[in-house]
Amino acid sequence: MKRRAQRVAIGLPALGVIIVLLVAGVSWKRLAARYYLQQLMTTAGYLNEVISSQPGTARRLALGDYLETREGKQALFEIYADTVLQSVFADRADLASTVLEAMIWTDGRRSSYVEWFPARDYASYGIQVDAGSLERAEAIVPLLETLYHEEFTLAAYPEVLFRMLPGSEAQKRCPHLWTRNILPERTAPICAVERDPDSAVGILIPLLQASNNLTHIREIFHALGQLGAAAREAVPTMREVIAGRILRSEPDLRQSGEEAVTRILSSF
Repeated sequence: MKRRAQRVAIGLPALGVIIVLLVAGVSWKRLAARYYLQQLMTTAGYLNEVISSQPGTARRLALGDYLETREGKQALFEIYADTVLQSVFADRADLASTVLEAMIWTDGRRSSYVEWFPARDYASYGIQVDAGSLERAEAIVPLLETLYHEEFTLAAYPEVLFRMLPGSEAQKRCPHLWTRNILPERTAPICAVERDPDSAVGILIPLLQASNNLTHIREIFHALGQLGAAAREAVPTMREVIAGRILRSEPDLRQSGEEAVTRILSSF
């Protein structure tokens, strides 16, 4: 019994040393994280170096703290925009200037995908393009959840609002898009794109004037009706289309147009 007590007595100081060392290790990591956080907040471009940090490291701790701030979220979104959005808009030059609604997402490895409304031709509503920097895209995708429900703007596209959402919520915000043939996973991070209503009308009027596609005309009617009073300047064009270009064999389309006009005029 005495020898056992001695062994316990000898073991206690050793355990204390171990605990002190563990606490010191955690404190050192936290101190290092504070340094990296300061670098993130003051050094332009430093986030690009940190986003690939391994979980559990001091840099990763600093990154987590940084992404809890509005400044950090905006910085991450700008990297996302440079990596993903620019490749999308470069592939389809008219997308940024004419889109009313869009969903953009990436698998972080090879491609970015886009579904947009309204359509401007007879082609597919969706496109698939190469992601910008594959290494950076792979690092960004797991971090996008920190941007959920935040709104962002970019100087290059002043009339467009960007919002990061899980796929299930993007479905509710972009009902025009959720019937297409290319769809994201419901848990995938989606960049939902929405245009300012006033500029949206300026896009839809010429599209309605030029389109001979009955499906597109129906969708444009619906979109203008949803804009309500903001679409009042579109009413003369809508009436011209209803009276002159919709065949008598399309009573449902004519009714859609008339209902949209009524909805706009009743919104005043």
